[in-house]
Amino acid sequence: YCADHCLDMFDCIVICYTGRWCEIDMAILQYARQHKIPLIVVYTNTQQCVVNTMEDSNLDDEEEAFLLLRKSVHRKIETIFKDNELGDPKHLPLYFVESRNMMPGSTMKFHEMNVLESLIRCTAARHPDGLSADELWNVAKEKLCSRSADTVRTT
Repeated sequence: YCADHCLDMFDCIVICYTGRWCEIDMAILQYARQHKIPLIVVYTNTQQCVVNTMEDSNLDDEEEAFLLLRKSVHRKIETIFKDNELGDPKHLPLYFVESRNMMPGSTMKFHEMNVLESLIRCTAARHPDGLSADELWNVAKEKLCSRSADTVRTT
């Protein structure tokens, strides 16, 4: 799968994670580690998971529920890496994002801009002849932030 999709040609691989790994995710993890391709894990549908965590744990505070969710996801990833001899995941970027509009009244801030920054930094690292990672990120951030707040949420 990985060779057929030329994953070694990418500056970075992003795995969207929703609480369970499938067989292809495992193959991609192993391939990325083996070929030293930077990997980013993006946990999606975070807002709903925070709400579910609040309900399951009888919590009233979104931030507390988010911290509980984040710890749980980190533990699952550590277990997956250990069980599959993938090394230590502590340097693996893990970001929480929400693809839908935030729930009314929510004060949660997620990591969409951090994902973009990581992708830009991976590109700069694999193409050192161009702009530096900081220069690329500053250009991208300027372009993104110049759009209306309704289009891009900066956190």
